[in-house]
Amino acid sequence: MPDAFLPSVIRASDRGGFQTEAEAAYLALQLIIGAADTVFALAQICHWNCMIPTDTTVNYQSQISTWSFLEAMLQYPDVQRKARAEIEAVVGNRLPEFADLEGIPYIRCVMKELWRWRPPVSLGHPHVTTRDIVYNGQRIPKGARLHLNAWAISHDPKRHEDPDRFWPERYANDHTTSINSADVTKRDHFAFGAGRRICPGYHVAERSLAIAVMRILWAFEIKWAPGTREPVDPLSYMRCSEMPGNASSRLPVTLQVLSREKADIINSAFEAAKRVRVQIASLSLE
Repeated sequence: MPDAFLPSVIRASDRGGFQTEAEAAYLALQLIIGAADTVFALAQICHWNCMIPTDTTVNYQSQISTWSFLEAMLQYPDVQRKARAEIEAVVGNRLPEFADLEGIPYIRCVMKELWRWRPPVSLGHPHVTTRDIVYNGQRIPKGARLHLNAWAISHDPKRHEDPDRFWPERYANDHTTSINSADVTKRDHFAFGAGRRICPGYHVAERSLAIAVMRILWAFEIKWAPGTREPVDPLSYMRCSEMPGNASSRLPVTLQVLSREKADIINSAFEAAKRVRVQIASLSLE
């Protein structure tokens, strides 16, 4: 497997920055666990009678992005229908995979817009100045804590037309990634920060969200929970301990399986994920 991650790290003269092969192997194991949990979580949604539970414990930022995605699909059903149609045209009657993303450009637009519209960390991860800085006549001392206000930047009408609207088509001709955008004034979003200390897990997060978005849309219709009175302000369901500006697990949403055939496919994936999960859980680093 010449293109596999772990062999390339082990073959590198500096082991990719790891001190030992065991450290590199541990990182690879975490990637496998994450992949198994992605499938496992999707299948659990189906087994929970298609209702999203309120006490699921998952990676915090991934959880925020998932709930924000559900909020967007609830408020913009036309986007939901368009995205699902494009997914089904490519994958047919099988679970979408990350490799399908290249053939479904609208999903990448949805992801870009999601991270702009609802950045998972509104004020960004903190940075610390390494020296005194003078900016616009203001002195910022060495050691000062700085935050990148991702929410304010993403909702600045000078940067984004109609910023409060979830409109994936704004990125129809944008084929760059946030990290690779040379001109920061034209960057799609700042969900993962900026500069030298940008989130190193960006690519893993992108793949995880792509799989989650494609599989949820392929398998389920996303609807308001029965008895919900519209219009609804999704942000009013936010707990005080949760990230400001994002919907939460209290959002009244129902996921309804689109067909018995798709439910059977999910059940098969669920059983396969359970087998992998058990094998991973039994591993020991000792």
